[in-house]
Amino acid sequence: MLEMSASHPEPDSETDHTCTSPFRTEAEGTLRDLQCSLAQLLSSLPGNGQIRRATDLQKALKTPTKLAWQIHKVVGANDPLVEATNVPGRAAMQRFLNAARRCGSPTDQVAAVVDAYQRFDNLIKVHAGSRTTFDSMIDGLVGRRSDQMDLVHQRAAFTANSHIWGVQAQTQLACFALKPNPDNPLRLDTFTIRGLVGLRRLRADAPWTISTTRLIDDDGKVQKTVAREPLDPRNDKSNPIGLLYDFGTQPPPEFRTIAMGAGYINFELKQGSVGKLSAIDCINGFIWRGVIPRYVEPNNRIARFSSKVRTPCESIVLDVILHDSVYENIKPTMEIYGDHRGSDSESPDRQVDLLAIQAQALAFGNGARVLRTPEVPRYVDMANYGFDRMGWNSEEFRVYRCHLRFPVMPSSVIMRFELPQVP
Repeated sequence: MLEMSASHPEPDSETDHTCTSPFRTEAEGTLRDLQCSLAQLLSSLPGNGQIRRATDLQKALKTPTKLAWQIHKVVGANDPLVEATNVPGRAAMQRFLNAARRCGSPTDQVAAVVDAYQRFDNLIKVHAGSRTTFDSMIDGLVGRRSDQMDLVHQRAAFTANSHIWGVQAQTQLACFALKPNPDNPLRLDTFTIRGLVGLRRLRADAPWTISTTRLIDDDGKVQKTVAREPLDPRNDKSNPIGLLYDFGTQPPPEFRTIAMGAGYINFELKQGSVGKLSAIDCINGFIWRGVIPRYVEPNNRIARFSSKVRTPCESIVLDVILHDSVYENIKPTMEIYGDHRGSDSESPDRQVDLLAIQAQALAFGNGARVLRTPEVPRYVDMANYGFDRMGWNSEEFRVYRCHLRFPVMPSSVIMRFELPQVP
C-alpha cells in the first residue's frame, strides 16, 4: 500500500530509563545480592587469583563454556540489571553450585547463593510469571533491545498466527517504482508490484484478504478520484485486483472485491485447498500517473511507502525504486507501527504505536538486476516487465530495500522520504 502522510515526531534518542518502579527497585536489590553472593563464592575457589576470565572459571570448575561465561558476566557487571538476562536458569545454576561444592567451596557460601537465587526466582514469579517475560521486562528497563530475542518472539508469533488464522505465506512483496510525470514534472508516475509468495491455507474454510489499496494526503483525505490502470493490460473491470498473469500461479486464484470504509478496497481470496501442494503465488501490479508529489506541497511533506502486514509470513521485502532525479541525496528511514488498536495509520497519536523493531532501508544500487532475491522467484523479470510497460530504463533507477524476517502482524512497515523543496 502507498500512502502520503504527515510526518511524526522522531523518538527521543535520550529517553530516560532511570525511572523508579517497584519492579526496578526490587530487581536491583535482588540482583545485587545475587551478584555479591556469587562473587564471594568465586573468591573461595582454589586459585582464585588466576580466575580473571570466563575461560579460567570454566577450567577451574569444569563447567560448560556458556555457563561459565554467564556467571562471569553477572559477577563482573557494574550494573547488575544490565546482565540480568545472563543469570543462568535453575538447572544450570544447580550445575554450577554442584561444581563449586566439588571444588571445596564452603557450605555457607553455597547456601548464600542458593538463598539469593531463590529470591531471584521469586522476583520472576511475582513480577513476570515466566523467565521469558522477565528478560523482556529487563531489556525494556535498561533501554536495550535484543535483535535475536526479538526474532525468537516474532518467529513464535508467526507460528501462532498461522495456526489461529489458518493461513501463512513465505514472503510478502511490496515494490514501488517512481519517475517524474512527463506532462507535470511536479508529480510522479509510479508502478507497483505487490503480492504474496508461497501463500497456503492450513484450513480449507479460511478466506483471506491478500491486498488492500488506498491513497491519502497528509490531511487524511482519501484521494477517491485517482485513476489507476493494471500493469498487465489483460486485466479488465471484471478483475480489479490487477494480477500479473505471467508471474503468478496458473490457473489464477479466484477473488472477491470488498469495499471497506475510509477509502479501502480489499481483495479477498476465496476458499480452497490446503497444504504446501496448494500454495500459490499471487502477484498484482498497477500504474498510477501523476499521483505522488515530487516536492513539498501544502498537504504533503513526507512520502511514505507502506506495506501492511496482515498475513502471517516468514519475511517481507519492501523495495522503493527511484529515478535518479527523484528525492536526490535523501536517505530513507524506516518506521514500523503496530496496528492492533485499529486506529487509522495517519492518526495524530500514531507515535504511541511505533514498535521498537530495528529496520533499515539499504541502498542496493541501480538497475532491475539488483532486485534479485531467492525469496521472490522471477522478481527481476517482474520488474523488467513493469519498466518495459512504462518505457523506462531501469539503469536510471536506484533501489532501496528493507528486508525483515517474521514481520509483526498486524503492523505497517513504512519506508519514508522527506520531500525536498521545489528547486
